[in-house]
Amino acid sequence: MDHAIFLCDQRFCQMVESLRQRREKVWVHSVFERAVNLEAGEHLYTLLAAEIETLLPEDKEYLGVPGSAYADIKSFRAIKPASGEAVFWREHGIQIGETCFFFSESGVFFLDAFFQIKGLPKGNCAGIGKGLIRFEAFLPEIAKDKGGGAGLFYMDYFGKGNGGMDGFCLQKDFLQAGLEKRLARVCDLIKGKGSDKELKKAVADTVGAGIGLTPSADDFFCGMLIGMNCMGRKDVKSRKEAVEAGIREAVKQNRTTRVSGEMLSFHVRQLFPRIYIKLAESFMTGGENMEQVMERISRVGHSSGVDMACGMAAAFRIFNVF
Repeated sequence: MDHAIFLCDQRFCQMVESLRQRREKVWVHSVFERAVNLEAGEHLYTLLAAEIETLLPEDKEYLGVPGSAYADIKSFRAIKPASGEAVFWREHGIQIGETCFFFSESGVFFLDAFFQIKGLPKGNCAGIGKGLIRFEAFLPEIAKDKGGGAGLFYMDYFGKGNGGMDGFCLQKDFLQAGLEKRLARVCDLIKGKGSDKELKKAVADTVGAGIGLTPSADDFFCGMLIGMNCMGRKDVKSRKEAVEAGIREAVKQNRTTRVSGEMLSFHVRQLFPRIYIKLAESFMTGGENMEQVMERISRVGHSSGVDMACGMAAAFRIFNVF
């Protein structure tokens, strides 16, 4: 059975065009129930399953991830694609195994999956502070089913003396303990307890920490960069550049997964998934619609959305409170 691709971004379209013109080969990188990652050259692209006929950026299924396309398929397990399997060009689409995914001309929207920090409402200390209060009140509820990760770290690190941000009981394994130790070191340095050089090294040493296809530390840094880019203060600039430098060094040395390295590289270039703009807006406007926004973001990956949100909140908290 063939399936229609009804929405994709420009990077995915460019990859398909390169395949059509035989400029590069494309392979299946990794397979999940609702996603297939495709590898072409040094980059990864994602074909996602969506069970609705049309999809817009405001829909909860739309993640706005880089190099992505959405097809009308319930599960990729049914067609059994295999890692390393070649992807072929077919008229009006691509073929994976015996299944074709074709572009429906009337249904494809060529959307930019990213936003840059411009045009956001200007936040002030009082407004961001209110946003943080609402976020921290809601975080334990939204993170409780995610296990460890940056959510638990945020509650441990910022919860001390924070007026009742109660977390949840969880026995920490050595991976969680290691993640928290490294992230705490980074946050301490950002707050001014070390040089930019030390911060760069600490970030580079932390990238890849945690579990998952995109480790929790990486998602945390993505959110942190979004938060830093929302603030135009001079004291943020050098810290942000040190974080970016540490990420670039770690990605260059392959300290994380290919998927996560791709994601980090886009964030360092100040290109961010659309889905996160609503959270940035919520923080900047005193927590407006915080619960609804966080409920949607919590659906990203297993804990990726929550980990990212905690990184953004950490940036706002460090520079807005301390």
